Amino acid sequence: MGIKITIPVLLIISLLLAASCEEEKPVKKKKQFTTQKQTKPKQEPAGTDPDSEPDPNIYKITTAQFKDLGMVIGKAELTTVPQSIDAAGYIEVPNESKAEVRTFIGGYLRSTPLLPGDYVKKGQFLISLENMEYIQLQQDYLQARDELEYLKAVYERKKILAGEQITSLSSKQEAESDYNTALASYKGLRKMLQMVNISPDKLQAENISSTINLYAPINGYLAKVNAVEGVFAEQTDVIFEIINTDQLHLELKVYEKDILKVRKGQKISFKLPEANSENYSGEVFLVGKTIDGADKTVLVYCHIGEKYNLPLIVGMYIEAKIQYATREEYCLPTDAFIREEGDYFVFIEKSATDDEYVFEKVKVNVGHVNEDCVEIVEDSFELLEGKQVLIQGAFDL
Repeated sequence: MGIKITIPVLLIISLLLAASCEEEKPVKKKKQFTTQKQTKPKQEPAGTDPDSEPDPNIYKITTAQFKDLGMVIGKAELTTVPQSIDAAGYIEVPNESKAEVRTFIGGYLRSTPLLPGDYVKKGQFLISLENMEYIQLQQDYLQARDELEYLKAVYERKKILAGEQITSLSSKQEAESDYNTALASYKGLRKMLQMVNISPDKLQAENISSTINLYAPINGYLAKVNAVEGVFAEQTDVIFEIINTDQLHLELKVYEKDILKVRKGQKISFKLPEANSENYSGEVFLVGKTIDGADKTVLVYCHIGEKYNLPLIVGMYIEAKIQYATREEYCLPTDAFIREEGDYFVFIEKSATDDEYVFEKVKVNVGHVNEDCVEIVEDSFELLEGKQVLIQGAFDL
């Protein structure tokens, strides 16, 4: 009987304990996750909603940065814009500033210390040549000089005798003819000696030489030196070429369609694209009168305006602009522009406070472009009229 009572009691107690544990167990709830994109705070364009996307054409800069970068604000101004013709050509010298040194009588070259690029003065010794013909020429001259003295004396005597009718007139005429023939031969040989730089007045039998000397005919730099010792130089061979660079000028090629705009006295600007990008000045002094049939161009000659410290070399390629007129146009300095994919942009001031400047980048259409300023064409000027523009420091933005 005791067992029957105990089992139900234990069962009831077990059920009660299980129910109690079920009530105390907490209910597991499902977690809720949220994500937020962490981004850098973006620069807010002036006058826009902070929640909207920034305008990529709006730029802010602090007043301190503005000053440190040397930025300047200004307006498009009415400027005298030159109208010019593009041309290309070379640096040259006038013909009188060039000289080729040759020999009038061929000879074997001796050595010379001179090299291309060396500077020589007019009359400076260049090289010696040697040939047996030089000896024969000097001998012929000395013989002609002695014969001339003799025939002159004969002629003078017969002229006196003929005047006194002691000798016949024909005898006097024969003596005169012989004298004139000898005089012509003497003068010819004398001139030949002078051409090969031998002084006839100093020539005597005891100082006959097998060599002659060549001298520089002008001041200048040696452009060519074709002097190899032992080589025989013919009369047609150029042994030295000398160029005097004191009178350098420009020879420009201008197309036929533009040549009627070119006049003597017009200003030009030019640069050496292979050397630097700096521009130099000059002036037209002569316009050619013939058209090159190959490329339909006319040569225009220009003086170089100033003595520039430049490595100017004859034959150096140049690019030039010939200014033929001017006009008044609204312009901005070249430093006011940036270029992107061939387009021009400027920065218009949107607002300015004690702490910062706000600029808007806008595309503009341009006309004439030179080294100092850029022309603003009419439709773009209406966009910029009366507005402040960043005229220096645009590249820093």
